Amino acid sequence: MTTMTMTVHEALSKLKVLNKRVYFDNNLFLVVAKANEKKANGYDIEDLKSRIISDYDKSIALIEEINAIKRAISKYNAETIITVGGKEMSVAEAIYMKDFGLDHKKSLLDTLSGAYNTAQRELLARNGKELDDRAEKFVSATFGSKDKASSDEIEKAMKSFKENNMAVLIDPLKIADKISALRDEIDAFESSVDSAIQVANATHTLDVTF
Repeated sequence: MTTMTMTVHEALSKLKVLNKRVYFDNNLFLVVAKANEKKANGYDIEDLKSRIISDYDKSIALIEEINAIKRAISKYNAETIITVGGKEMSVAEAIYMKDFGLDHKKSLLDTLSGAYNTAQRELLARNGKELDDRAEKFVSATFGSKDKASSDEIEKAMKSFKENNMAVLIDPLKIADKISALRDEIDAFESSVDSAIQVANATHTLDVTF
């Protein structure tokens, strides 16, 4: 049994190397040869047998080492606490959030932003020239002619009509605040998660036994 101590960063780098070395060839472990042949694949039969056994043992050793490193990293990820965007979480949680966990919040942010922008455009359209034109028609219908009413009466009538008919935003969520908070949360996480994980990986060590 072998025990190695290394930083998490070193362990991850070693995993990449080991994974490239692990490959299996169907012809590596079995060879078909004539019964009276003393050589196969360019090797003496006995040497070939030894080579096959050695290659198999090396494959098993590589697999065991890879699994030992992965187990140690999994344990480290689950137990090591880091701070990302002002919040404490395990490395495993940070990795999950980085890869998948923010997807729904980003989608919600996009939906809220789209709805807010659409509503703002509609408010501007309905409370701008469209409302002015309707107010003018109301005044004309009410007084017949502007000459028949004082400017104060017309102004009051216009103001009253606009106040009663203007479009308003029904916004119990205070959606602009929600958008701002979500955007800040996402930005704070994404701007710090990589460095937080990298610092932890570079400064924490693992004991890998296989």
